[in-house]
Amino acid sequence: LFGGILQEEAELRELERLPSNSELYKIRRKHLEGMLALRYEMQRVQQQSQLDGLKREVEDLAEQRSKAEWEREQEKTLLEARFRRQLAKENPVSIGHPDLADLRQPDGSLYDPGKGFICFWDYALGLPAGVQSARIVYGFVESHRGAARSQPKAMQPVETEPMSGLLSRAVFALRRGFTKVAADDEYSCVMELQSMQSQGKDTKGRSIAWTVLKLFRQSELFAGLWKLPLLYPPVRSDLPMERIAKLPRLPSCNIFVRLVPTQQGEAQSTLSLDPEGMQGIYHSPPYWPEVAITRKLD
Repeated sequence: LFGGILQEEAELRELERLPSNSELYKIRRKHLEGMLALRYEMQRVQQQSQLDGLKREVEDLAEQRSKAEWEREQEKTLLEARFRRQLAKENPVSIGHPDLADLRQPDGSLYDPGKGFICFWDYALGLPAGVQSARIVYGFVESHRGAARSQPKAMQPVETEPMSGLLSRAVFALRRGFTKVAADDEYSCVMELQSMQSQGKDTKGRSIAWTVLKLFRQSELFAGLWKLPLLYPPVRSDLPMERIAKLPRLPSCNIFVRLVPTQQGEAQSTLSLDPEGMQGIYHSPPYWPEVAITRKLD
């Protein structure tokens, strides 16, 4: 670039010695203008290249920062989940099925829509060994029509733990409270179990199983500690419960949940979540027969 400037200055001095009305003057002037235009274009391209390089550096730094923040958030979530699961396992209290006798309303009913109910998602056992991280996605449906009563909601993913027989388990230790849900026998909670797969900084869920928890029976909350079978996908919440109960299940694969009135939420929160010692207190609801079609895990 410096050599180009010197050459242009030499051309300019030569041009000044020529008569301004001569043909040679016109040729030399046109040549000089071309040299100046070329130099300016080269400078523009160089500056634009430098600017683009700086922009890329800024974008790379922003992406690295975003990735680092995402990784820290994921690590924080996993640590919280581990702490929550460990605390639940070490909890010494064991309370079995809810004692509902003294929780009834003055009119004798158990469920008050104003107070609502709590669903505890405790753990899932017998998952395929390839599932390293799992989450639950749930939603409410009206069973007789298969109509959705809420949007699907995903809960925090948790890391799985190995079991014998090339299987794994997921201790969720999660709870959600719900109010203003009418005591309708047709209302059910559909749960989908997803295996979490990382793609760069994005994490997507792949459906591996699903099940149904009926919420009410005879206009009362269907409270209890429930062991629910897990079915092969896809989710078929459009089917009536009688047909859902006959769909193929993942063998020896269950999710353990608790459904209790809000009044008993504090007492139920002290239940130990050690699967080895506690899974025996959960029972299969009557709408899930013990004998069903199964097939091998993929």
